[in-house]
Amino acid sequence: MNKKKGNISTTLTFTISLICLIIITIYIINLIVPFIWYQKLENIANKYVYIIEKYGYLTDNEEKKLYEDLEQDGFDITLIEVDCPRQYIDYGTLFKFEIKYKLYQRYNIINNGIKSETREVSLNIKKYSYSKI
Repeated sequence: MNKKKGNISTTLTFTISLICLIIITIYIINLIVPFIWYQKLENIANKYVYIIEKYGYLTDNEEKKLYEDLEQDGFDITLIEVDCPRQYIDYGTLFKFEIKYKLYQRYNIINNGIKSETREVSLNIKKYSYSKI
């Protein structure tokens, strides 16, 4: 059987390149995950700012729906703080709607071996608008 010269070097290069590509992909995914959670939170915040504009405050029913929406999108309700008007505000009054969420993200570090660590990422959405009722 005649072995072709260079098969081992080609296979070794391909294997090392594949391992590097996998490591880079994992790091990129770990960087993107907080942005995905932030975008989900942003969409929910926009919806409820319009509701506050409509009613002049966040009603009890709407507040329950807010927490249900957050839970359906995968948020841990115990890690969420909501700051919004809970009593009627007059037409044209400036209000603040804020959602704070602490995201605990697990990620792997390659430093003298592979270590898995958890880091806390604070996501804050702050919106200002005027009451329109």
